[in-house]
Amino acid sequence: MRFSHAIELTEEDKNMGITTKIKILSENAERTGMGIIAGTFRRRADVFTGEGVIRTSGWGKYATEASKG
Repeated sequence: MRFSHAIELTEEDKNMGITTKIKILSENAERTGMGIIAGTFRRRADVFTGEGVIRTSGWGKYATEASKG
């Protein structure tokens, strides 16, 4: 996923009822809210990663199918 870790809420955010705030990151973001292991996995040469904001990565025999979600 191309989401950041949770961002600290302001008092205004809390008053508006917002419970979580995150950023949508660029396609090439080094680190995401998924963590270092998931980020390292998806950057491997033999791993296929889908497109869009919510992405799936796959490795092995059915990697391309897995990357399509």
